Amino acid sequence: MKSFALAAAVLLLAPSGVVRGSEPRPTLEIVTFRLAPGTDAATLLDAARGTEAFLRSRGAVSGRWLAVDDDGLWTDVVLWSSRSAALSASEAAMKEPSFEAFLATIDPGSIGLRHTDVILQME
Repeated sequence: MKSFALAAAVLLLAPSGVVRGSEPRPTLEIVTFRLAPGTDAATLLDAARGTEAFLRSRGAVSGRWLAVDDDGLWTDVVLWSSRSAALSASEAAMKEPSFEAFLATIDPGSIGLRHTDVILQME
């Protein structure tokens, strides 16, 4: 157990170039949110399914997970081939009609968004 904690600390404290290198890494886009007032889960899921064609058309998505916890906080996770692909898609999504219905189901004041490089992936 101590060796695992030490390895984790080394990864967390290592300079970014040591862990990340110069090659583009897969990137997780993690969005947390709550439903807009009057929206139910079925409406959100239908709207989310409506965004799949756009996401697939980007050619850089490896997977997507949509989850909700016990207190109603939703998490939408997309695994992109790189941070630049994620950022480009985020910008394009704001102009994409299929995302209008999806965004309408979300309380805009509750949105949290971050992008993080994948350092280790287990399949």
